[in-house]
Amino acid sequence: MDLRVIKTKTNIQNAMLTCLASQYFSEITVNAICKAAQCSRSTFYAHYDHKIQVIDDIADQIIEQIKPYIKQTFEKPEELLSVIDSLSQQLYQPHKDIIKLLLDPEFKDFGLEARLETLFKEQFLQRFEHIKGKEIISEMYSSCVMCNIKAIIENRTNQEEQEAIEELKVLLFQKLEKNQARKS
Repeated sequence: MDLRVIKTKTNIQNAMLTCLASQYFSEITVNAICKAAQCSRSTFYAHYDHKIQVIDDIADQIIEQIKPYIKQTFEKPEELLSVIDSLSQQLYQPHKDIIKLLLDPEFKDFGLEARLETLFKEQFLQRFEHIKGKEIISEMYSSCVMCNIKAIIENRTNQEEQEAIEELKVLLFQKLEKNQARKS
């Protein structure tokens, strides 16, 4: 991709984040984004069809950074707590303000949260494709992970909560492994 395109898109994304810091998404206009990005509307529309695509691009970048951690979680479920710690230190904490903006309820149906929930469910279903009740269990798993992410972003976690997450994870994966062993 052309470096100028990358710079322009990054500038527009940063402008969107700047606008989100002070306004609801529904109140942000393309003109406001362009003003913050110091670009014209034609430049904006050369890269994006609408403002939702800007959010999608930002969410996609974050998800690409999260994917290796998710894969690691399912390869070594016994190390979930260390994966959560790594995610927290290397991704969530440095990008906390951006992630917090993108987890706003206004984006529930199309933003980062919806994409993460889908990703967590898909990863879960790939790993545990033969168990009974896999759909509901994948939703429960996804909800637990999202709850943990939000707690980290909002600085609501402590050692006791992390240990509770670890205990739930151990119980869940033991049950799933036992269930899967019976099927084999």
